[in-house]
Amino acid sequence: MRTLTVVLEDSLQREGNVTDTGIRLVKDTVFELARRIFPERDEMEKVDVGRQSLAILMREPEDHPSIHRLNRMVQQAERVTGFQMKIGVGGRAESIGELGRSFEEARAALEYSFVDNRRTVYDFEGVRAVTGTPFRYPAKLERALFDAVKVNDRKEARRILGEWFEALRGNAPADIRAALRQSVTTIEHEFGTMTDFTPLLMDRGEDSLYGIVQRFAELERVEAFYGELVDFIIGQLQTNRHQDRGELVKTACGFIRNHYRSSGLSAELVASELDISVPYFSKLFNEAMGVSFTQYVTDLRLYDAEQLLLTTTLNVKEIGERIGFQNSSYFITVFKKKNGTSPNQFRKLNKAGRTAEP
Repeated sequence: MRTLTVVLEDSLQREGNVTDTGIRLVKDTVFELARRIFPERDEMEKVDVGRQSLAILMREPEDHPSIHRLNRMVQQAERVTGFQMKIGVGGRAESIGELGRSFEEARAALEYSFVDNRRTVYDFEGVRAVTGTPFRYPAKLERALFDAVKVNDRKEARRILGEWFEALRGNAPADIRAALRQSVTTIEHEFGTMTDFTPLLMDRGEDSLYGIVQRFAELERVEAFYGELVDFIIGQLQTNRHQDRGELVKTACGFIRNHYRSSGLSAELVASELDISVPYFSKLFNEAMGVSFTQYVTDLRLYDAEQLLLTTTLNVKEIGERIGFQNSSYFITVFKKKNGTSPNQFRKLNKAGRTAEP
C-alpha cells in the first residue's frame, strides 16, 4: 500500500463560498479520477483528513505510482472541479500498520512546496534525496551580507542574498523556516539601533519581521521580501549616515593619532572602537580623507621617523620599532619608497644641509 495525500489548495481562498457538501463532491470526483487513471489498482480507499484534503490509500505492485499519471490526474481534477491541487506521495507501506508512516511521509513531502511551488506532485523519496544533507546555517554569507548592507552596496548585497537563499534551498522546509526565524531575529538585533522598522511593519500589519516572513507560503516570496528589506535598511542608513559620518571620521583620526606608534593598530581595531564594520569604516575613511587607512597611518609613522632621524641618535631599528614597524627591513623599504633614500642616507643628507645653512 501507498498513501497519496491530496490538498485542494484553491478552497482556502474560496472557503466562504463553498459548502461542506461541495467540498465532499470535489473529493469524490478526485477519488473517481484516481480510480480511472490507475485502473490496475483495484483496491483503493478514500479517507478524509481535513476540510481541504483527503488521503487515498492505494494498493500497488512493486513499481512506484507513475508521476506522469499523477500529474494527469491533477490536471483533469482541476479542469473538472475548478480547484487547484497538489499531491504528496508517501513511501511504500508493507503492512497496514505502516500506513500511518506513509501518510506522514506524504504530508512531509507536500511541505516541500514551500521551496518549489511549481510542481503538482511531491514524492517523499524524491524530496528526501534532495534535502537529505545535514543542515548548516550559512553564517558566513549572512555576515558578508550585513557588511555589504552597511557600506550601502546594493548590488553586492543582492548577489550575496541570492547565494544565501540558494544555500537554504537544499534543506528540509522545517530547517529552512528555522533558519529564516534566526536570520530575521539577527537582522533586528544587528540593525535595530540604526534602522526604524516601524513603517515596514505597519505597512504589513505585523509587529516583527518574522511575523511578515512566516505568512509567505513560498520561499521565492520570502526571498523577494528580503530584497525589499535590504533596500529598506540601506535607505534608512543612507538617510541617517550623513549626519554622523563627519563625527565618526573625526573620532577615528583622534584614535589613530593616539595609537599610530603601536604595531597592533589596525582597521579592525579602529572599526571596533567606533562600533562599525571594517568595510564601512574603510569606505567612510577613504571617502572623507582621500587616502586609505593604511596610507594615513604610514604617513604619520614616516613623518615621525623623519623627526626622530633628525633630532635623536637612535639607530634605524630603534626608530622603526618606536613608530610601529617591528620589521626594520620593511621600515627601510617603506621609507625609501616615500623619500627616495634610506633612513641613514636621509639623516646624513639633511644633517649636512642644516650644517651648511648660514
